[in-house]
Amino acid sequence: MANALWGFPFSETELGNGTFDELFGACERAFKHRLRTDATRSVTGEYEKRSIPYLVNRSPNVADDSVRNETQLHYLLKAFVIRSLVECGECSLEEVATEGDTEIATATGGSLIPDVQAGRTVYEVETLYGTGEPLTKLKETVERYHQSSESPGINLVLTGLTAGLYAYELRQLIRDIDAEYPALTVNILVPSLHDRTLVSFDEMDNNSTPRS
Repeated sequence: MANALWGFPFSETELGNGTFDELFGACERAFKHRLRTDATRSVTGEYEKRSIPYLVNRSPNVADDSVRNETQLHYLLKAFVIRSLVECGECSLEEVATEGDTEIATATGGSLIPDVQAGRTVYEVETLYGTGEPLTKLKETVERYHQSSESPGINLVLTGLTAGLYAYELRQLIRDIDAEYPALTVNILVPSLHDRTLVSFDEMDNNSTPRS
């Protein structure tokens, strides 16, 4: 369970034994280490490589000292999303963009800025720390797309820990969103660090070990 909550930073054979507290702490440290390490490596596309600083734009509030820790995690997760999409063959380097470089940001004059866009799908990274009402924040993210002329597929990317803490409420929220905004397709994804992929929230919730 500790491994799942921290996005499977270990394979089943790597995790080892220990108390839940020991395993939880080890997984948390590995989660942070893997995200930081991956952010120093170039992303490999089919024909070329590009660096993370070139691919991943900073969020507009990165200079705000009050949210610096959240912003760092937010940035690292955006980098993870891009690496997963490109290196798993979901899109090419040319098809993925972040923040103000996305097609939706251009089309809306900057009034709607996705964290990551690949084709007609957006990936909104939601760390939810310090946001007051976490589920309200997710609903507001979806509402921004509903209120615009843009109707992309929306993937809300959460940490495994956040998804685990709000599992019941997240399922109800998605049911309510599907009923209220049928034109939008909304999914919740979590990172699986061991194999550098994004998996559905349900897959994380139903499995306590990463895929081999």
